[in-house]
Amino acid sequence: MMRPSLLMIAGLLGMLAFAQDPPAPLPESNPETAPASDSKPASRPRRRRNAESTSSQAKAESRPTDSPFTAIVDATIWPVSAPVIRRGTILIFEGKILDVGRDIPIPEGAKIIDGKGKHLSPGFIAMRALQTFGGGFMARGDESAADQADPYNIRMQMALASGITTAMEGGSPTPTGTLAGFIGKHTYGSIDGLGIRDRAVLWVQYGTTEPLRSPFGGDPIAPAAPSDQSGKQQTRDLLKRAVEFRKARAAFVADPAKAGKAPTADENTMNFVKALDGEVPVFVRASTRTELADVARLSEEFNLPITVTDATEAWASLPDLARGRLTFMLNPRQRPADGAEPRNRLLTEPSGWRPYNAASLEKAGYTFAVQPLSPTISTDGLPGRDLMALPIEACYAIRGGASDAAGLASITLNPARLLKIDDRVGSLDIGKDADILVMDREPLDYRSFAEIVLVNGRVVYEKDKSSFFNHIPTDRSTPLKGNWWRDR
Repeated sequence: MMRPSLLMIAGLLGMLAFAQDPPAPLPESNPETAPASDSKPASRPRRRRNAESTSSQAKAESRPTDSPFTAIVDATIWPVSAPVIRRGTILIFEGKILDVGRDIPIPEGAKIIDGKGKHLSPGFIAMRALQTFGGGFMARGDESAADQADPYNIRMQMALASGITTAMEGGSPTPTGTLAGFIGKHTYGSIDGLGIRDRAVLWVQYGTTEPLRSPFGGDPIAPAAPSDQSGKQQTRDLLKRAVEFRKARAAFVADPAKAGKAPTADENTMNFVKALDGEVPVFVRASTRTELADVARLSEEFNLPITVTDATEAWASLPDLARGRLTFMLNPRQRPADGAEPRNRLLTEPSGWRPYNAASLEKAGYTFAVQPLSPTISTDGLPGRDLMALPIEACYAIRGGASDAAGLASITLNPARLLKIDDRVGSLDIGKDADILVMDREPLDYRSFAEIVLVNGRVVYEKDKSSFFNHIPTDRSTPLKGNWWRDR
């Protein structure tokens, strides 16, 4: 009988202890509604609930955060649209850039990416790409690109490894214009947010005297036109009809009763109407001085903005180019084919390619974007010429005399402007998509690697977890990791 008596005494002592030491209010309690100091002490069950709540809170803090916020902190930020920010922060919310700068408050629970010693750049944009959305991908009409793209293909992952987050595929020029091309994002592992725009560019062949080639390289897809003027006339006739349609449309909008029924036009004419309205960009290939002068006159006559692809002799055509509303997509390393006869041996006027082509355009006030020698990603051992060399092309433009700022813009903000998607990508500005490269060196340092790549605010590539470059340490003074050729 002795043991029960001791238990009863221990219980009485416990009750006295609780009476002298009331529990603290619950963490979520409102101080205004908390018990007064002379209130009756809380009962034992309430203390138990408080202990359970504290335990649950500790467990919640130990779990990974599910906050919608991500912050990249203490990094050097290259916005492209503004000066470089040292020790800055980018705050991301629901796939968009919520804030960028210094001393930005970070919401509690936000996922933090340490950017100390790192450089942040907008994702690079490839204006001419092939097969990064899948080996058999080809945008067709109104069919959804997401139904055709393969977000797990190796070329998409390799594009991300080189910093390319956005690319355009598809489209071949014709005299009547072809509204084609798909602009999408490399959302590796998901199709969410993959597509930006289908039928994105009006491709126009305007009087080239050379065999027609795809803007994405390769063998000619058609021989030289038998009548150069015939193709030019088709383009000009469509533009004239587009101009007349816009006038009739304006008259109808101003006074529907007087104008009668709404004007109509065929599909080809309406494509040029969209171009004149600024809804879609127009891409025209022109290489020689004669071709460039023709395109400039076309732009001037119809007040039509045109992006010129190739533009080999732009440096020698600046007086002619001034009459048009022109921008340029070019390759800073473009050289005549081996064994080809240089044109300046046959003509007395300056001609051919020059390494300062991009620099001449920048000095004259033109916007230009660069493209690689090949639009696809090579898996056959020919590095330095394919799509992964896109930032190298920007470096070649700088080597030829272009400014550092123009070089970085030529693979970020400028291609976004030429494709009319700069409201979403191309720079690290508030409200734009969070397509961000976390790099170990400055964006155009030839030794730089993208260590982390975010697309729409989601991490889609991490160098340390990839088999491509994880054997190369950030500190280049140290040797490659392990037997990388065998163990990678």
